[in-house]
Amino acid sequence: MPSYADPASRHLSGPGAQWRKTLRFSARNTRSFKPLYRCINEYFFRYIRDRYPEVLTETQTLEQILTRKISFARYGDGEFRLCRGKSIARQPASPAISRRLREILHSDYLNFAVGVPPFPDKARITDTNMSSYYKKLYFREWESVHYMANKVYLSSWVFWPYHCNLPREEVHAHIGQIQRLWQGRDVTFVCNSRFEKTVSSSEIFDNTKSRSFVRAPDKNAYGQYDNLLRQSGGYSKDNLFLLACGPTATILAYDLSAKGYQAVDIGNLLKHLL
Repeated sequence: MPSYADPASRHLSGPGAQWRKTLRFSARNTRSFKPLYRCINEYFFRYIRDRYPEVLTETQTLEQILTRKISFARYGDGEFRLCRGKSIARQPASPAISRRLREILHSDYLNFAVGVPPFPDKARITDTNMSSYYKKLYFREWESVHYMANKVYLSSWVFWPYHCNLPREEVHAHIGQIQRLWQGRDVTFVCNSRFEKTVSSSEIFDNTKSRSFVRAPDKNAYGQYDNLLRQSGGYSKDNLFLLACGPTATILAYDLSAKGYQAVDIGNLLKHLL
């Protein structure tokens, strides 16, 4: 008879044997665990909802940016993953970028504001796919709630008029309000080459006074961060910066604001207007 020390016998007896039997049983009888999984999901969803900060509507967010002429940074699924040290498709994680993103979530600069997604149960979301997506997101990223401060945030969906919680009849007016942001102003875009081509062919920026570009890499823009900040600092303080360079835009908006510029992270604005 084999001894307990014999590796072959460990699959038949010992402290872990019962656990292995339980796991095999659960693999064959997953239906019996579904009520437990639902209870766990509901618990975490309520946990996140009760701790989630207040978020202004998209209309209120745009009004704040326009009237106060503040800089604005956006957080979404990518930024929250990077806060936790997890890489995303176009931006590898690093201790530096994770630290900066967590720091900016708590910032209290007078001329700077942060936008986060509204919580599905706390907002009127007309796009059911987006509502479902963010419910799943916060279940996966529930730790990200702990990085947020106990304060009022703006909405990161402000530049997604067709996908946020705006009624269809208000979308056209909202886009008109967005265009007021750069009306008659010298605008500097910090973006990749693909976004630059789209800007040149889009009519939404026809009301700018002038346009200039700071080219950002398509991937790992944070790897060139010092160069992007240096190039941006060479423009007049009257220039409006529109940033579309992934999570790097969040950090760049913060640092440019500290230097006296107005910098707005517009993300994939043009994509969401198509």
